[in-house]
Amino acid sequence: MSSPVLSRALEYIRENATEGITVKDVIDTLHVSRRSLEREIRQMLNRSLHEEIIRQRIEHAKRLLAHQDIPIDEVAELSGFSRVERLSVNFRKLEQCTPSAFRRKSRSGSVIGSGL
Repeated sequence: MSSPVLSRALEYIRENATEGITVKDVIDTLHVSRRSLEREIRQMLNRSLHEEIIRQRIEHAKRLLAHQDIPIDEVAELSGFSRVERLSVNFRKLEQCTPSAFRRKSRSGSVIGSGL
């Protein structure tokens, strides 16, 4: 069971990840200690606050890649990444493929378990 603070943090991240938020923004908005929130999120999700922000950005990018015909650099910007390289590095890390490859697979119907 997650705490109210953790629930608020995850909601804030979900609603604002594409706006380029940082861990500091989450902490400042919720008026909590970084250490306690980091510990709680790590216990519940087995990842850091920063990793959760990135994960939410990647989920947004996946939706755009699957359903929009916009350039990858625009997908990066709309998903909250400061540069297309940051999208590519993080996308490859989480999805084991490039954004372009994901787009091709999603369009051909071969993406399994992507939540699309």
